Amino acid sequence: MSCFYEGCSNKAEMFCACSSSEVMICGSHMQDHVKDSKETKHPFESLYVKPDLGLKTFIINQIDNKIKTLDEQKYTAIEEALKIFKETKMKLEESLLKISREIGNQKKLKLEIIATEEINKLHPEPILAVFDEYNAEYAKSIAGQSIENECTLSVSAQIDYSSFNLLHLLSNHSMSVNSVSFSPSGNYLASCSSDRSIKIWDLSIYKVSKEIRGYNKSDILSISWSKCGKYLATGSIDKSVKIFDVETSQLIKDFKGHTMDVHSVSWDPSSTFLVSGSRDNTAKIWKIDRDTQFGELKAHKGWIWCVAWSPCGKYIATASGDNSVGIWSFDNFQMIYQLNGHTKYVLGVNWSPCGGYLVSGSKDQTVKVWDFKTQSILYDFVGHKGWIWSVSFSPCGKYVASSSGDMTTKIWSLETQKEINQLKGHSDYVYSTVWSPDGKYLASASADKKVKIWG
Repeated sequence: MSCFYEGCSNKAEMFCACSSSEVMICGSHMQDHVKDSKETKHPFESLYVKPDLGLKTFIINQIDNKIKTLDEQKYTAIEEALKIFKETKMKLEESLLKISREIGNQKKLKLEIIATEEINKLHPEPILAVFDEYNAEYAKSIAGQSIENECTLSVSAQIDYSSFNLLHLLSNHSMSVNSVSFSPSGNYLASCSSDRSIKIWDLSIYKVSKEIRGYNKSDILSISWSKCGKYLATGSIDKSVKIFDVETSQLIKDFKGHTMDVHSVSWDPSSTFLVSGSRDNTAKIWKIDRDTQFGELKAHKGWIWCVAWSPCGKYIATASGDNSVGIWSFDNFQMIYQLNGHTKYVLGVNWSPCGGYLVSGSKDQTVKVWDFKTQSILYDFVGHKGWIWSVSFSPCGKYVASSSGDMTTKIWSLETQKEINQLKGHSDYVYSTVWSPDGKYLASASADKKVKIWG
């Protein structure tokens, strides 16, 4: 991003909110800007705040917990690289709060997107090298270890989930809320609804900061925030898969190809590819710089209710109405494993943070945890009294959340193999439950038109 001064090729370093249009400016032109502008106040803020969300949590959020089995040399390299991001969370929060007061939430969100872009640019080479080396062999190497020790650096491992209760009620949709997704920073939450709207909630004030309307005649069934923070993907009853630019709210892709409702969408770790699952029994792969499908996953004999991309980017999981979970290779779009164990439709599936395990939820009212290496069931949780629509691992990998048609979300401990909390408060089906990136909160979406934040 270059300085806005004509003829200046310097990198923009400051953000000035002195007028209705933002001014991106390099350090050498700050005084020129003050001199040339008719405005009297110039609230300069740095563009290059580096939000690590805490040293350890940055690793978890940005590299998907791929730390435990690294050899000593790689681990040391990562620790050195992480020094770049030390003590920056507080600076970012203070900066965003100040800007929020001065120029409003829309520009606050824009600054966060800019900061996320910067963090992607500033990844130290040792971290990138580790990320590239994480593949199927890594996932298989950790499988078989005690699952509660899968990820050791997460702050969420220290959180007492048995004490979670309702913190905030988000009420603005006029019909069923079908899906929710946190931004990579955890500062925002996106929700989609049968009222055909997408809402972005600012979680510092628990209010809608932006509303996106890209559907005229169709319920929106699924939403997913890209790992880079720049895009929102949605799936809908109108059979389309859409991608919106978070900053501008503009529709940038409208993929056509499914012949029936699109129930689920999921981004790959690079935010380059997207997978969608449909009632037409297929999952389709889309690339953000193409207008047509990139690949197709076709082997299930029932609707695909949910899709989930693995943390390493090599695999895709599908939950199907044929009562199975499919594991597919992204290299050749072939199903490499089919996990059989549920007796009715599988409605939800998700990966553990390190990719060694999967969790699935079903119409048979059970939650199952699977070993990726052996394709066997490790844990089988029974307790819900309705269809299980959504399942997910906590960022530390030690807990699972499941949401159900019985109007509750349950939290299960993999260490004790027991339910440790039941979150009550919705008055209709709970369709979606997701953890915040730092594991401190859960967000749930329900047919009762409400989103609830638990912590």
